[in-house]
Amino acid sequence: MNGSVKHLRLAARVTLDVDGGERLLGISFEDGAAKEWALGLCLLGVGLVGTLRLSDLAGTVRMEVALAEDDNDRATAEWPDPRTARLRITRTELEYWTHFFLKYVRDGYGDVDHIDVEAQAYGAGGGATYVTLKVPYAVPSVSVDEARRRLGL
Repeated sequence: MNGSVKHLRLAARVTLDVDGGERLLGISFEDGAAKEWALGLCLLGVGLVGTLRLSDLAGTVRMEVALAEDDNDRATAEWPDPRTARLRITRTELEYWTHFFLKYVRDGYGDVDHIDVEAQAYGAGGGATYVTLKVPYAVPSVSVDEARRRLGL
């Protein structure tokens, strides 16, 4: 595995909330930042970098993403300090993230405005980390009645 780190300081709003033992990490990308993030995910996916490190422009909260050793594992998170999350995600999860962001870059909007992952605590103790990755433009959602109409129900 490639041990290099790609650091992306992006125009993104990064929020961190702690609710009991659980952490809620939200990353809202600005348009150009989503493109840089998509490229970073591609670099990670093909093994040209071993870790992708993201921070907002102020550098206040950081998220590091690397591939899990075993694709059968669930995503895990560890917090080496209160403002840095280290995620290990499966190749399947990485492919999902990459597809979502590349499609956003291609179309200029997402089918939905965000994707999430639940990462269990790495090692003993600690609560889960819930990560939300949000893009600025998405197709508007439809009502339940409209969904039924479109599906012919």
